Amino acid sequence: MRWPAALARLVPDLGEVSAAERLRASVGALLGLLVTGFVSRAAVGPGDSLPLLIAPMGASAVLLFAVPSSPLAQPWSILGGNIVSATVGVTAARLIPDPIAAAAIGGALAIACMMVLRCLHPPSGAVALTAVLGGPAIRVAGYGFVFWPVGINSVLLLAVALVFNNATGRRYPHGWSSRTQAPTTAVVSALRAHDEIVDIGRHDLAVLVSEVQERSRSTPASLDRCADIMRPEPDSLAASSSLEDALDGMAATGRVALPVVSSTGWCIGEVHQSALVRHLRSIRAGRRTAQLFQRSLHQRLAPTTVGTMATPMAVAARPDDPVHVIVDALLRAGADYCPVLDHDGRILGAITQSDCLRWSLTRPKAA
Repeated sequence: MRWPAALARLVPDLGEVSAAERLRASVGALLGLLVTGFVSRAAVGPGDSLPLLIAPMGASAVLLFAVPSSPLAQPWSILGGNIVSATVGVTAARLIPDPIAAAAIGGALAIACMMVLRCLHPPSGAVALTAVLGGPAIRVAGYGFVFWPVGINSVLLLAVALVFNNATGRRYPHGWSSRTQAPTTAVVSALRAHDEIVDIGRHDLAVLVSEVQERSRSTPASLDRCADIMRPEPDSLAASSSLEDALDGMAATGRVALPVVSSTGWCIGEVHQSALVRHLRSIRAGRRTAQLFQRSLHQRLAPTTVGTMATPMAVAARPDDPVHVIVDALLRAGADYCPVLDHDGRILGAITQSDCLRWSLTRPKAA
C-alpha cells in the first residue's frame, strides 16, 4: 500500500510478511485468548466478581503471537512485567487518593521497575492502570489481583504461546542460547551509542547483520541496487520556491517534474510543470478580475509557493531497492524520474529513465 508523502513518515518501517504468517499470528492469538478465558472460567466459575480475562491480555497476545522474537514478548517479560506492574498499581491505588494521579504515578513507576528488572512488556502498563481504575471488585481484591486474574491469565497465555509458536515453526522463547551468534563488539557499541531500547535482541541482531552481509556477497550483478546507479546530487525544488522559479528550474534541467524538499530536507512530494502553468494562468486571470471588481480578491490571490502544490510521488525508491523493480515501477507510472530516499524521507539521489536504460544496456547478462 502506498501512502501520501505527508503521511509516509508516520507509517512504521515494518518488514513485509506473508499472508500465511499473518494468518498464523491471528490464529495463535485466537487460541491463546480462548484457552485463557475458558480455563479461567472453568477454574473459578462464572460468578466470580473479578474479570475472567483482563483487557491487557489482548495486547500481550499481539506480542506473543505476532512478534514472538521480540525481547518484549519473552516469558520473563510477560510474567515479570505483568506481576510487577499489577503490584505497583495496587500499591499506588492504596496510597494515593486521587485515581488519576494514582494511575499516572503507578504507570510511570511500573515502567521504571520493568526496565530495572529487564522485564519490559508494553501491555503491563495497562495492567498497572487496570489495578487503579478497574472498578470496585479490583479495589476490594487488593493484592489478590496480582495473583488472580493477572498472574493466572499471564501463565495461561504464555503456555499457549510456548506450544503454538514452536508447533508452527517459530522458535520460542527467543532468548540467547549457545547456538546463536554472539553479538560483535561493533553491534554492542552501536546499540550502546543509540541509547534507546531497540525491539530486537542483540544476538538476533548479530545474526541478522551476518545474514545481510552474506546475501550482499552472493547478490548477482543483475540485482544491482538503486544506490549503485543513482545520481548523488538530484535536482529538486525548495518548498518555499515561487512558481516562476520552479518553471525556470525545470527549463534549466529539461525536466517536466521535480521533487519538492522542505526546509528540514524531507521530500514532501513532487510538482509537475503542467500543474504550475495551469495555476499561474488561473492566478493571472484572477488578478485581472480583482483589478476590475475588488481589491480584497487580489489579496486572497497572494503568491503561491511550490510546497502548497506538491503532490504524492508517483515512484520513490530506497537505496537498497533492486534496480529492476524501480525500472518496472517507472514504466507502469509513466514517470521519467524516481527520487531515492533514506528511511527518514530525505533525498539521497535520483534515478531517471535514461539511467535505467544505461543500466539495462551495460549490466552483465544472466548466466
